Amino acid sequence: MAPGARRPAPGARRPVAVAVAVAVAVAVAVAVAQDDAGSDPRSAEPSVVDGSAAPHVFGRERRRMGRMSLPTVTHRVEFLRHPHPDRPHLTLWGIRINGTDLRVLVAEATRALWSRELDEDDDTPQEREEFLLRQHAPLYLDDDTDGARARAHFLGDASPDLRDRDTGALCLLGCSCGIDGCWPLLAMVRATATEVVWSGFRQPHRPEWGELPLGPYDFPRPAYDAALSAPVPLAQDPLTPLLGAG
Repeated sequence: MAPGARRPAPGARRPVAVAVAVAVAVAVAVAVAQDDAGSDPRSAEPSVVDGSAAPHVFGRERRRMGRMSLPTVTHRVEFLRHPHPDRPHLTLWGIRINGTDLRVLVAEATRALWSRELDEDDDTPQEREEFLLRQHAPLYLDDDTDGARARAHFLGDASPDLRDRDTGALCLLGCSCGIDGCWPLLAMVRATATEVVWSGFRQPHRPEWGELPLGPYDFPRPAYDAALSAPVPLAQDPLTPLLGAG
């Protein structure tokens, strides 16, 4: 303050401060009233980037998004029937999901898990790939000439020897040695009037692996029933060219 200038009286600035406060309050009230009245949200769109979006805008968007349900991703299954490679009088049940053999999907899901156990110096890359594919084999279901047992099995009504008694998970793939319980692929199968869901894939002989990074697979029930009633007949195992001499 310049020498000799007179200091303003203590209450001289209060009218200006009061006026500013009133103006701000009026502006806020008008904005809230417009929002409640359903004003066009495209006008004066709040910015998320610069942080100018009001909290009530975020709350409204969260409520709107909460009412939105994500569409269910459905998958396509094919059941295959082909002779056992070593015992051609026996018929095996193979599986494709979205056009890919289930054994290929399991090989990818367990590749990193097996790398912790296998010594890469012991096998060639081709031998390791064959091992991953050969760890499982399609199921052989006894006395299933008409497919009735397979239909019951793949709808969740598996026989005790092909089901985990503790979890209820059933066997979708067996072991290449011919004994399904030796190295089975287990999964939960839930069938309803509208869908069949495969989830919770596990290897019971490797509990430390936990749930495998596979699925869940949601199949529409009508398409699932149709695939199960009309399995694709094949002359041989479709992975024969990849399995080597074994």
